[in-house]
Amino acid sequence: MLKKPISKKSSKQSDFKKLNGYKIEIDSDDEGIVYASIYDSDFVLLGQGKTLNEAFDCLSEQLQMALNDLDPEKYSGNFNLRIPPTLHARLAKVAKLQDKSINELVIGGINQIVNL
Repeated sequence: MLKKPISKKSSKQSDFKKLNGYKIEIDSDDEGIVYASIYDSDFVLLGQGKTLNEAFDCLSEQLQMALNDLDPEKYSGNFNLRIPPTLHARLAKVAKLQDKSINELVIGGINQIVNL
């Protein structure tokens, strides 16, 4: 994904449009580069170009890649995690104290991290 470059924005007001249901912010800098951005809870995307069409095309490609990465059908829901035995033992103790399985405890922790 592209990162938004640090540059002065033009004095033009930002314009908002939609792409596949996502709100797009359009802006340009003093050098005439056009930026099209999506700020979403799952990702932040930026397309840039010399024209609005180039910026939209770039952003559209970024959005398609991001949506493909979020496709839950691409993932089984299973992965292996290797942890030190001492951490495993402590995790089992905490899970027992909270009357949860280790899996439930780990899922809760992961949810807290990814939903920040």
